[in-house]
Amino acid sequence: MKWSAFIAGGIAGVAAAALLHARRPESMQRLSQGAGRVWRQAKSRGVERAVRAGLATIEHSAKDVRKMAGEESAKAWQRIGELVRSDPHIMREADKILNENGISRPH
Repeated sequence: MKWSAFIAGGIAGVAAAALLHARRPESMQRLSQGAGRVWRQAKSRGVERAVRAGLATIEHSAKDVRKMAGEESAKAWQRIGELVRSDPHIMREADKILNENGISRPH
């Protein structure tokens, strides 16, 4: 598109707006309110979509973290059990702590 056509279109648009405003001032107000409403709705929908996409990503990530945390926690407790069973002194101390709290050692 040529710059001259762009400038001519802009001048024609300004002239049309001036004529419309001179003949019907309330129509320009309605037109600008309508344009503002359309812009706000488009902006609101865009922000809403972005927020929803972000929340979906966060929710998906949180599920992955919980799943990994559960797996890691199980592995950690399994490793602790292996360490306790590997040393008789630690095993006696663990049994003593469990008995003091009224808990029996799982076999």
